[in-house]
Amino acid sequence: MATLRDIVRDFLSLRSRSARDLSGDRLMAAVHCPRREAELRGAQLLSEHLSREQRSEYERRGYFHVTGSDTGKRYRILRGQQMNVEEFDEHGRRVCVLCFMPEGGVPLGDVLLAQKVALELFEADALRVANRSPIWDAERSLPFVRRYGRR
Repeated sequence: MATLRDIVRDFLSLRSRSARDLSGDRLMAAVHCPRREAELRGAQLLSEHLSREQRSEYERRGYFHVTGSDTGKRYRILRGQQMNVEEFDEHGRRVCVLCFMPEGGVPLGDVLLAQKVALELFEADALRVANRSPIWDAERSLPFVRRYGRR
């Protein structure tokens, strides 16, 4: 998984060379430079809007936590664009996975920032449009498995 530092390093090394000096795969990478620039700007924007604790958690673990504005529930936003928001109950157990994101080919940093802002400011609206998927927890399901057996 590429970190923000890796993205910036790749971007700066690519810009330091001209396209005529590149060949093969490297030339193709130069063609995709506008997308790389967009991803870099998205990562920088996300970093600027995370708290120090959230930024540290995101860089070390690939996710950060936010608190919902309406319910006070905790959510974990993981690096990714789909099914990357986990909802936690009051005991810190995962309840479900949520999927909601802006339309279009938006850079990853922008997606994560939009999810963060939506949950922190418009939680009810975000939950209304989100797709929900339950978490299968082996510990909670174990009594059922013991009682009825596996097939």
